Amino acid sequence: MTKAQLGRGIAGRRGLSEAIRPQSLSWRQSGLIGTRTPFPFFCQMAHTVETHRAPVFETCVPGMVLPDRGDRNFNKKDIIMNVVHPAKRFTGQDSYPTRLPDKERIIARQDPVIWSAWSEDAPISLEETRHYEEKGYLVCRDIFTTEEIRKLIDASANIRADASDIRSEDLVTEPGTNAVRTVFRLDDHSRIFARLARDSRLADIARFLLGDEVYLHQSRLNYKPGFTGKEFYWHSDFETWHAEDGMPRMRAVSASVLLTDNSQLNGPLMLIPGSHRKFIACAGETPQDNHKSSLMKQEVGVPSTGLLEKMADEAGLDAATGPAGTVIFFECNTMHASNGNVTPFPRSNAFFVYNAVSNAVDAPFAASQPRPDFLANRGAAKALDIVTGSFA
Repeated sequence: MTKAQLGRGIAGRRGLSEAIRPQSLSWRQSGLIGTRTPFPFFCQMAHTVETHRAPVFETCVPGMVLPDRGDRNFNKKDIIMNVVHPAKRFTGQDSYPTRLPDKERIIARQDPVIWSAWSEDAPISLEETRHYEEKGYLVCRDIFTTEEIRKLIDASANIRADASDIRSEDLVTEPGTNAVRTVFRLDDHSRIFARLARDSRLADIARFLLGDEVYLHQSRLNYKPGFTGKEFYWHSDFETWHAEDGMPRMRAVSASVLLTDNSQLNGPLMLIPGSHRKFIACAGETPQDNHKSSLMKQEVGVPSTGLLEKMADEAGLDAATGPAGTVIFFECNTMHASNGNVTPFPRSNAFFVYNAVSNAVDAPFAASQPRPDFLANRGAAKALDIVTGSFA
């Protein structure tokens, strides 16, 4: 056990149920404020690369009528009340110890996947909710108009064309070149992307999935140029956010807005469906200033190749593809990666991490000090001011 893990121990309760029940509290009854704007878009499954079927798991949705099962040891009141009072913070010991000195371990998920009970006024359908719950991601298309997509693409091109005004710590270049790979704090560097982060078409889905008001834990522009774009290795975002940022629970979701067409050829997001159900506690203590090397190539906080092979053999691999304007929501603990891009066709996306206000980061769980602010918003967790309407 590392020094950062001393005194934390292992805790947490598992809440499980067989299905999402419509008679449960709706997401607006669960403490969220504001009204929902109709959504003229649909979400769908990403293309499945492998045909292996992911194992079916059970889950707990806060606000649900939970069955009495003698083999389930959990506190129903705490789970339900957390949705009714979203400001409640989780406290206590570390439920997800990681960066272990001996070997990696598999820990059962201690948190719900969907933090609101579905109802007819939810921003996604019941089928889509179940897909996200089972697979750990959702692909949504036709959210934005052609004019809005063009405006986002142009803003992205302008940022990459002239990065002279971007703070050096916010900028990551491709290894061996000066080509822009990532721009962090994207909402600070572009008005249009700041507006996009607060758009109800994204934020309302995040609020529903997390059962709380949300704030941006991180935002960035990712660019994978043609021919030279490097890969991003397999990892769970939550493992890093928990270990190095101090995110307590699995109550965050990422929204990736595609700014180029993403095919199976130009390094799209790949996911292991259902992998969000288990936490992989990785081996190896966190080096000092690990973020400096991990932004270029992540080697700490990643599963072993043997475990990845086993997970992929059991569940298969999915590739999240789509034209520019597609949005991919994926759960914070879903194992994901992307290949290098040796095609002539670049790949780019705007990336927003929505975290529940009640899940704001604290001291790191497995690092001597937290990562810098450009990687994890450590200010007061202030709920986003959600906006509606077109930004074209």
